[in-house]
Amino acid sequence: AGSEPETQALVSLIKKEQIRLVLSFHNAGKDVTGSIDELGQELAKQYANTSGYRFFSQEEWSNLAQTGTMKEWCEQQHISYLEIESSSRWKSDWNIQEPAIKNLFEKIRSL
Repeated sequence: AGSEPETQALVSLIKKEQIRLVLSFHNAGKDVTGSIDELGQELAKQYANTSGYRFFSQEEWSNLAQTGTMKEWCEQQHISYLEIESSSRWKSDWNIQEPAIKNLFEKIRSL
């Protein structure tokens, strides 16, 4: 884990800039999950409500039994994390995600 140059560069940037929230965008799931901390869960639920994506609970995530993920690493570093899966691999969800992203940034600014 973490042996790829792009992963090493990202980890270095996150540590150097002391980033406290990571957003990771993927495709073809139409769901959103957050880190186990209170902020990660709150933001994931908010994003799901605004976008209409399904909130992927911590219990569901644990049942996947995945290891070596960005989510797991962020949790170990005490960094809040959101993983957002758009609805399609081949088309844009911008019209769905734009309001959710704007709401997310408004919430972050108020913290």
